[in-house]
Amino acid sequence: MQLIERLLSIPIVLYRWSLHQPMQLSLDQKFEIERMKRIIESEQDPVELQSIAKQLLEVWQSQRAATRWVIRQHLSGSAWPSSPAE
Repeated sequence: MQLIERLLSIPIVLYRWSLHQPMQLSLDQKFEIERMKRIIESEQDPVELQSIAKQLLEVWQSQRAATRWVIRQHLSGSAWPSSPAE
């Protein structure tokens, strides 16, 4: 399995969202971040590192879009009637 496939196989899960408290990473998430950092640090190929960086940017922006959608749904009082692609 390629490095980026291993990194991207980690599910992105939206945890409880709160307007009043900043979200904290769980201990499990912190360990997962450390594991991913070590995978990235062990990669020697600059082309592969560029590919990882580009794909991580895409994943990050997708997560931001999903977060905006959850916030809109929460503020509008909707249960989950529409897709995040709107």
